Amino acid sequence: MFVTRKRKYSTVSEIGTSTTTQTLYIGSKPFFLRLYNKKEELKKSSKKDMMYEYFLNNGFNLDDEIFNIEFEMHRTFLKQYNILTVDDILKNAQKLFMVSMEDIKLIDLDSISKKDKEHNKYKADIHPLWEHIKQSYNLKQFLQSSLPLERIKRKVSIYDDKKFKIELIAVLRRAFINNLIVEPEHLDFYYYEAKESLKKTTTQKEINKTYEILDNYINPQTGKKEKARLLEDGTIVKPLNTVSVKELSDYDLFIYLDKLVTNKNLSTKDNQLWQVAHDEAVTRGLVKDRVSLKAKP
Repeated sequence: MFVTRKRKYSTVSEIGTSTTTQTLYIGSKPFFLRLYNKKEELKKSSKKDMMYEYFLNNGFNLDDEIFNIEFEMHRTFLKQYNILTVDDILKNAQKLFMVSMEDIKLIDLDSISKKDKEHNKYKADIHPLWEHIKQSYNLKQFLQSSLPLERIKRKVSIYDDKKFKIELIAVLRRAFINNLIVEPEHLDFYYYEAKESLKKTTTQKEINKTYEILDNYINPQTGKKEKARLLEDGTIVKPLNTVSVKELSDYDLFIYLDKLVTNKNLSTKDNQLWQVAHDEAVTRGLVKDRVSLKAKP
């Protein structure tokens, strides 16, 4: 019996038993409508007696079901109307309510055909109850703004070479300020890694699912707080620190090269890593010839 103005918000989820509905969600973050059984919620609440007294003083029949209906708005939604502070919310609360009643509506299914009920509910009339609630709402507790509430139009942003240059320089400056070692070889790695990532569907969110970041991990051996990750199998590991090949000793560089060469399934990334390490070895005079190692298919 509900429709939403934007299709991407038209999500309905229900929580209940085989005989009753306890909670119903219309829409999704950052804006949705929630209907839930208030009496069921109060069973485990310390506010039960206070709320029951309120119900009795305001003409509720405690033998009937009592449902609470509320809109939930997240910061992203509020920013669309340039609402950034609590004061902004209070001054525009009534207008926000009216906008919400327009974005999600209770409809009269009897006003449309059976076919439209299945395929195009948007043709239905607004339910008289919904109109009654909308017209009856009046907020007097807070002084309301007289300015119209309008959505902010999104600015069209074009990403070009100038913006790329500014962002890249800013990132490099941040690295230098924090004493991170950034060599041209690193940029080469990241360049090819970025190009390879375009061929993959794995997102950063999916990668993060393989471990959980432990912010307050205390190393049992040292008693000190450290950065750590909890893997899916319960293993706790430390994040790897990236070290430039230029910092490796001659012996460590040989070991590193040997590990890359003996890898049976060399990928494009392995090839690039080997190439940079090999070139460093040539520069030091540890290896005579510069060669390119082809990645195996």
